[in-house]
Amino acid sequence: MRRTEQIKFSCLLLAGAIGLFASPGYSSAEGEDPHARHQEAHVHGEAELSMIFNENIVQFELKSPAANLFGFEHAPRNDEQRVVVRAVEKSLRDAAELFVFEPQSSCKSVQVELELPFSKSSTDNEAHEDESEHSNISARYQFVCNSGETLKAIDLKNLFINYPRLEKLESQWVIENSQGAAILGPGKSTIDINTQ
Repeated sequence: MRRTEQIKFSCLLLAGAIGLFASPGYSSAEGEDPHARHQEAHVHGEAELSMIFNENIVQFELKSPAANLFGFEHAPRNDEQRVVVRAVEKSLRDAAELFVFEPQSSCKSVQVELELPFSKSSTDNEAHEDESEHSNISARYQFVCNSGETLKAIDLKNLFINYPRLEKLESQWVIENSQGAAILGPGKSTIDINTQ
């Protein structure tokens, strides 16, 4: 992603988040530790998905504890775990498999960026010394839709099929001039755009 596109994406995500958290239904407990929300963000079985749909560009950012996708949070310790890391990386790079658009929208993946705690470049000796340390995964995706105006829904069921430890996906989105949020899971894995 070019630097200007990254800045625009970050600004839109921030604007969407501010709008969501400033909405009447959102409030924090009085006297709440401001760091508590950040600490609670790393919950096994849960992940976050942000989406921006503007004109014909759809961008996603997925953030998840490594345990949801790898089954562990430490550097791979054996060949079996190294195989898992490579398989997860390959799966995350297959954006068209994870984000299923309606055929008439003609959406094509144009960019994938992954931030993995351990990848092919990791050495065998990089195991975390502190086993309580949390590892996270961040993945950014960009799609271009030739007929974005026909887009009504995006199905994420393969995300839950590929990663059965992922039980809850807190999703939020900004679509043109509206915003929304939903909790997705194996039983409800579709973002309905036409209702936004």
